[in-house]
Amino acid sequence: MAIKESYEKLRKKHNLPDFDKINNEFEISTLEKEDFLIRQVRRRMAEKLSHFAKFLEDLLSPDTSFASMNECRDITDAEKQQIFEVFQKLMYYETLSSQLDLICEDEKDADFIIKFFSDWQSHKKDLNLILEKIKESWTEKESKNYKAEYLG
Repeated sequence: MAIKESYEKLRKKHNLPDFDKINNEFEISTLEKEDFLIRQVRRRMAEKLSHFAKFLEDLLSPDTSFASMNECRDITDAEKQQIFEVFQKLMYYETLSSQLDLICEDEKDADFIIKFFSDWQSHKKDLNLILEKIKESWTEKESKNYKAEYLG
């Protein structure tokens, strides 16, 4: 049985989001096995949110890499607060997903999928605004005039 068909059975049982919509966001059709599918879908969602949580964390607490330093340079305190609020929401879900790996209950995985998929739509908008600001940091004059020097 294909992933889509297996998901449809779970969707009907747990009232999960539409396959095509969740697949478009989280590429669940690329999952290779149907075993523990609901858990795999939750984990796939958690992978994506973890990626963005790490990106936001680097903005809030940049390391010594040039990329991190450049990207956070023009972020105001108010913008940092907004970034932290999005980060906090993503970290809640990341932690919940880790907790669900210990619990291993389909119903709780389904609840995660339903709630996070719904919230993801607003998180995407917030993330897009942040990414737009960061993208602009790479076109600023100071970035273009950077003189590369050997630091070793």
